[in-house]
Amino acid sequence: MTEVRLGGVILAAGQSRRMGRPKPFLELGRKSFFLRIAESMCAIGADPVVIVANPDHRELYERSATAPVLVWNAEPERGMMLSLQLGLKALPADRTHAVFCPVDIPGVRQETWAALAAACREHPDDKLVVECDGKRGHPVLLPRSAIGDVLAADAEESPRAIVLAPDRLRAVSVTDPCILADVDTPEDFGRLARARPENAGA
Repeated sequence: MTEVRLGGVILAAGQSRRMGRPKPFLELGRKSFFLRIAESMCAIGADPVVIVANPDHRELYERSATAPVLVWNAEPERGMMLSLQLGLKALPADRTHAVFCPVDIPGVRQETWAALAAACREHPDDKLVVECDGKRGHPVLLPRSAIGDVLAADAEESPRAIVLAPDRLRAVSVTDPCILADVDTPEDFGRLARARPENAGA
């Protein structure tokens, strides 16, 4: 059986313009978005967890005693691929797999993360994408071969071109609509809080 040595990457370099305040530090269930995702990654064995962050938010991270490994993306306007490449490069070379998630998808349930980790142990050579009601979302888990493809890609390309390429792609079916709950605006945030009633009032 293939040994799985997992690293984690949180994509958090956006400027949060539509939200009006930095999304990594919004709270759901009295935990910041970035901390919720980092803890979920750690719970399935990801080590280290790297957050690819916007230098404009440096002071906020410095105030946080719980920030994971930080990598700065000085060109967030170039898109998600550059952030993903920076995060993957920061992982130790012996990591066999990497799981990644944008910071604005913080509501994913722990059982969804666990299902992704279990699928990785069963299908270690496959790219794994969670799917709810036929719709694919985040987090995504990549084997070493796909990590190499991402690192070799043009930074202006979309990660979707690699992640969703049909070769060795496997959907992990879950019953968690929060894999699709992308929080870009205050209205999105309100919808997520209503979808996660245990976190109401957070």
